[in-house]
Amino acid sequence: MRRILALTVLVALAAAAAAPAHAQMVSKKFRFKAGVPLEVGEDVGGGVRLDSITFTLPAAGEKGSFLHRTAGQAQAVVAISNLSKESRKVGVAVALLDDQGNLLGVASGGSVMKGIAALRQVGYSLVFDFVNGRIPEATAFQISVEIKP
Repeated sequence: MRRILALTVLVALAAAAAAPAHAQMVSKKFRFKAGVPLEVGEDVGGGVRLDSITFTLPAAGEKGSFLHRTAGQAQAVVAISNLSKESRKVGVAVALLDDQGNLLGVASGGSVMKGIAALRQVGYSLVFDFVNGRIPEATAFQISVEIKP
């Protein structure tokens, strides 16, 4: 009986050690407005701060024209500061929604090779690829920033 109890405790401890730790993260919903920087100033944790987000929509050409198809891509520039004394890696995701809560576009990005250097700010340009035809109808957006190991 003691062996079974000891084995059960060891298995439980091993499972707890193997479980991923919860990453520090912030996720917020805001009103969408293109071309205007939204100053956020939200603490993510670990010395990381979500500073601002600015949306840029492509110029609208006449429907059916070459300009209409090649006027650029919708993007969000997300400014994140690392106020700590160590490099930090982050992941960023942005979802655009209409007034009924329909998902109109999603963009994500973050630190690839190295993180944000200590006491520095980085601007991540996130492009809304593929599902993006109704982005001008967006009225709200959800942004999430997560600190990566």
